[in-house]
Amino acid sequence: MSFKKYMKDYIENLKEHIFESIQFNNYIQFNKFINMYKGDINFKDSFNGLTPFMYAVYYDRKPMLELLFEKGVNVNLKNDDGETALIMAAILNRYYMVVDLINLYNADIFITDSDNLFFTDHLDETYLEIFKEDYPTQYNEILVRKNAQKYNL
Repeated sequence: MSFKKYMKDYIENLKEHIFESIQFNNYIQFNKFINMYKGDINFKDSFNGLTPFMYAVYYDRKPMLELLFEKGVNVNLKNDDGETALIMAAILNRYYMVVDLINLYNADIFITDSDNLFFTDHLDETYLEIFKEDYPTQYNEILVRKNAQKYNL
């Protein structure tokens, strides 16, 4: 096996171990693998285009989110379905994570999915009401942008 092939396999295995350590909530292994990995931390899986940050949102792994953010992850990337981590959190009805993604990780609330829906369109009605109360300015800006889309402005 050539050195180039060996390194390619090594990196792919390392990426797989990162995803698995998130899935199985093994922070010690995650920390080890994430520190061994020297490439772009925004790599995606081959199944649905999820990044490690999206995996951590999906599996509700807050300490892993923090470490990925420290490593310079782009929180606004989209998966193969056009969803960001924020949209995924809204779909999963994890309002606490929606708030963290906005406040701690600077998630862009104006990115839409592949159907041109905002994250607020995916929130459960109760959480949407809470968001309206907690973030009235941002919610009103989303409404303005929705109307602009609707009327092609």
